[in-house]
Amino acid sequence: ANCARLCLLHISLGRSVGDVPAPRLLTAMRQNAAALARHDVVPMLVRSLDFLLGQDADTQAEDGKVEREFRLIFNCLYLQLLFRGHDEDFVRSLELGQGRLGAPLVALLFEAAKACADNERIPIKKVVLLLQRVLLSVLNVSDEILDISLGTVGLGCPSEGEKQCQPSGEAAPTRARGQKGAVEKERPRVREFQAFTALHLHERSVRQKYNGFGQPAAISEGLEILKGHKEDFLRSYRFHPAEISFMQANLFLHDTHARYEELASQGLVAPQRKA
Repeated sequence: ANCARLCLLHISLGRSVGDVPAPRLLTAMRQNAAALARHDVVPMLVRSLDFLLGQDADTQAEDGKVEREFRLIFNCLYLQLLFRGHDEDFVRSLELGQGRLGAPLVALLFEAAKACADNERIPIKKVVLLLQRVLLSVLNVSDEILDISLGTVGLGCPSEGEKQCQPSGEAAPTRARGQKGAVEKERPRVREFQAFTALHLHERSVRQKYNGFGQPAAISEGLEILKGHKEDFLRSYRFHPAEISFMQANLFLHDTHARYEELASQGLVAPQRKA
């Protein structure tokens, strides 16, 4: 399995060791990412990650094999995200169950991030970078938000013809903030009802954690950001009647349903989808 994943990584890197001109290497990497996608490489990698995370850390071998497997999986997944992050169908699949028990990639990465504290075999830097890339894609956040000083694109290679990547893997700088003609960045947003409900559950767990102890300023700011995402979703998303019923039936969504009805009475929501 290790050798197979090593081959996948070699293919993902354009079947090169970096001894070709950057533009040609970039084209080969993009083409190979698309070819691997046609053969369902991401579900296979997600299931492999799910399997590794399910193993008992105390029983894993000490020969470095598990560490290599984690690194190969994370590297291959990152390259898929790098070149396919503009594909809406692919982005939606990141929130769908693909693992052994139907776990989506984003959930497995959160699990891996938590496991890093107890399992030194999991490369925390790769986990965080991959999780960041997944969240940027799922929440539709521009790469430019990663650089707060120069307004450059931090990690992305969106699509052929948009931005040329430098040999380091970073995209060429864009126009600085405030420069005439600069494009205003799109606000991050939640796009699916499943992510919307997950946002509520996350908010509830945060509030329960800090209940009675006072919230740090960063937590309060984060909750305000979540509130903005929820408001945007209620106003712009075309709900299905079954989703409305789900909000009515679940206690943790009651306040949100009441807010939806309030906005609907003012004509500030999108039309519902047909049942």
